[in-house]
Amino acid sequence: MYKDKLAEVQTIIDEIEEQIQETECVFRGEPECYEKVSCSAFREYTNVSDTFRPSKVPTDLPGLLVDTPGLEIHFNFTASKESIQGIQKEMLKNLQHHIGEVEDADFLSMTAILQHIGHGTHLLDFTKDYRIAMFFACRKEFNKDGRIILLRTGNEKYKFHEMSHRKELSLVKGRAEAQKSVLVDCPEFFVQETDCYSVHRIPKNLKVPFMEYLKEKSISEETMFPDYLGFIKKEEARKHSHKHFREGLEYENCEQYDAAIQCYDKAINLKYDFASAYKHRGYALFMKGELDKAEDDLTKSLYFDPADTHSFYNEVLSFIRTGFAHHYRSRVFARKGEKDKALRDSSKAIDIATNTPDIALSYFNHGQIHFIYGELEEAITYLSKGLEIEPYNSKALGLRGKVYWQQGSIEEAMDDFNKAIEMNTKDPEVFHLRGIGYASKRKLDDALGDLNKSLNINPDNPEVLKNRAKVYYQKGKIDKSIVDLKSAVKLNPNDAEASKLLTMVREKNDAQNQD
Repeated sequence: MYKDKLAEVQTIIDEIEEQIQETECVFRGEPECYEKVSCSAFREYTNVSDTFRPSKVPTDLPGLLVDTPGLEIHFNFTASKESIQGIQKEMLKNLQHHIGEVEDADFLSMTAILQHIGHGTHLLDFTKDYRIAMFFACRKEFNKDGRIILLRTGNEKYKFHEMSHRKELSLVKGRAEAQKSVLVDCPEFFVQETDCYSVHRIPKNLKVPFMEYLKEKSISEETMFPDYLGFIKKEEARKHSHKHFREGLEYENCEQYDAAIQCYDKAINLKYDFASAYKHRGYALFMKGELDKAEDDLTKSLYFDPADTHSFYNEVLSFIRTGFAHHYRSRVFARKGEKDKALRDSSKAIDIATNTPDIALSYFNHGQIHFIYGELEEAITYLSKGLEIEPYNSKALGLRGKVYWQQGSIEEAMDDFNKAIEMNTKDPEVFHLRGIGYASKRKLDDALGDLNKSLNINPDNPEVLKNRAKVYYQKGKIDKSIVDLKSAVKLNPNDAEASKLLTMVREKNDAQNQD
């Protein structure tokens, strides 16, 4: 997958490498384009906003308060440079007391340790290796562009502390070495835009390709955080990722696709190579009709899980099945009109699902795609193969009935429709077509019953209204026939047959009234 984007990845790399030939720099990667290149302490204490709801507020009259139900008061708090310095000093003194280093405390090393384990400080993380900066720009926030900042080391405004070989960092020594860490002390707690040598934006669609490219260069979560704390963080991320994924499945099962997608977003943000999360986000996007995004996610899932076989969730949740990604990507291609790709993926799903309980569903899907493209014999072949395995699948019976109907095999179609409806189908088209079949046999009451059921499910179908009007006309219910034809013409003014029938039935009605 990332090789498809390798040219774009290489372009950004070439630009950076060309620049660093001219001057010595350190590099910082950020997962989104913040307003400022700032330390975490600055972001934490600057422009904090909040609201509160007072129960009473003072009036202009001395000593008088009035009730204010529902009132919200907004406020912003911005810490000064001195405030941030004071907070950091107090934190370090507390740490000094906590660890018992009463005298000659190495405050730089203490701050560096805090920084490397994720605690916000007044220092900014930089690295001597631009590829490591790329890793930190791309490892999360996959729905946002990231960036890489180049800062000249010769800028005297900033203090550069190389930390990769400091013995004092025993707790995170491996991490500091792996990240080729340089901590930068900024006088204002952020890097002035004019001081940045350059800034390179990493488009969000390149983040995963970059992560895969960097993995080949031995830059990954494992190599950047090679310690117990790194393992614990990774395990916590994995657990939270699976938690969000399971929540997404619950929403998906209830057809709440927007909520499911939000959960899958969170899961992927914590574990970018989570194949099952891509599969199901792709499925949810497909159900919402967002075909390009669905294709992209299903393709990513196949990159991370090329076998497309069972995930461990199969034992609990049966709707995750063998060949899932190929199955739904074939349906995406079919909707996009890409026949060859659709049939290739649905064939692959059959190959993967052979000798598994999921093979019938793969046959049904392959048959449906042939039907979409008018290949009726092939559609019947594969639908019949699936029905040999699952003879009571109402959707497949209804679909094969539609294929028979288009083929002109009305008796075979009616037989499948009867079986599908007996299996409790809710497909309005099956009721519609069986209703037409009954009408052709002059079974008008049966026809009317099926057409009514079709309209109960989908009341605004002009074709069904037109066919029910024909049955009403045959039964001599002219007024009802006119009502249905009026509705059909209103819903589809271009239906010449419905307009012609309406004129004819009205003339017939007028003639009867004159008599």
